[in-house]
Amino acid sequence: MSSSVYEMDFDYLKEIISEVQRKENIGDIFYDITTKPPGIIEWE
Repeated sequence: MSSSVYEMDFDYLKEIISEVQRKENIGDIFYDITTKPPGIIEWE
């Protein structure tokens, strides 16, 4: 099984960040930009 990198539009990413920052109890926001696939793909 393989995967490919999703290239999210930067303006859309900024919109998501703005929405999340409006929520209470949110301390940090992380967006993983590495090309390494999630562990679940390696599990198969």
